[in-house]
Amino acid sequence: MLEELNSIHPLLPPVAGMLALFVGAIVVNMIVKRLLMGAFHAFAAKTSFTWDDALVSHNVFGRLAQVVPALIVFVGIPFVPGLPEGIVQLIRNVAMGYMVLMLTLALTAMLSAANSIYAASPIAKDRPLKGFVQLVQIVVWLFGGIMIIAAVLDRSPLLLLSGFGAMTAILLLVFKDTILSLVASVQLTAQDMVRVG
Repeated sequence: MLEELNSIHPLLPPVAGMLALFVGAIVVNMIVKRLLMGAFHAFAAKTSFTWDDALVSHNVFGRLAQVVPALIVFVGIPFVPGLPEGIVQLIRNVAMGYMVLMLTLALTAMLSAANSIYAASPIAKDRPLKGFVQLVQIVVWLFGGIMIIAAVLDRSPLLLLSGFGAMTAILLLVFKDTILSLVASVQLTAQDMVRVG
């Protein structure tokens, strides 16, 4: 069949292979969302635990499910016949960057879910952790952003971190008030300086 497509036009085999790969990834994505997500939603509805409801409400597993089609593209694109090596590498880099993005989104959603579980406990009125969770989420996004850029550009993250010093100075100038308010909220929470009257 590949010889027949190649005899019609030399670009038909790679285009048909890429189309089949992307359609397969979309079909697998729909199956994963329908089966696994449906099963976990049903499990969360039946149990009396609060942690699974928080994970469902923050869509942690929906973001993790988005990794599967990107993984299929990442693994399958080298087997598409007739694709130039540069295009294969570019698609693999973009798929890897997308996987890192979805894992970063899932991790930040998991932190938000953990915070919402903690906020429902009685101790959260005296010791809220929202400032700490937001600080950890900022760190996760910084590292996730560096890993995404490194994956797409196919460079070592250490090269990007070497230029991080100059970028940090600019970010400190631009987001000075936001950073100060975040540090103040963390200090107020850690030292228990404010209470509800």
